[in-house]
Amino acid sequence: MKDAERIRQMIEASSCRFGAESMPMTASCAVIEVSKSETPDQLLERLSQVVSEAKKAGRNLTFCDSGGDPAGVQLPQFEVLSKDLLLQAP
Repeated sequence: MKDAERIRQMIEASSCRFGAESMPMTASCAVIEVSKSETPDQLLERLSQVVSEAKKAGRNLTFCDSGGDPAGVQLPQFEVLSKDLLLQAP
């Protein structure tokens, strides 16, 4: 869970640049507890539902489902470096 939130925070601290334009980046993340009896399709459906809950709650969040209702992750702010992703026209 910490890894997913750290990645989300790294994306949030970064921006995408194209010429003079700079756009912030965000991500909604999902972490689920997996059962051995789940099929790959069931797993992907649950992941999709948890990401959907994160987006409904305001986007740019990490949500976790450990068998109950999906809930937001309350982890500390990690020390992450901001980065710029530079895009160039072909």
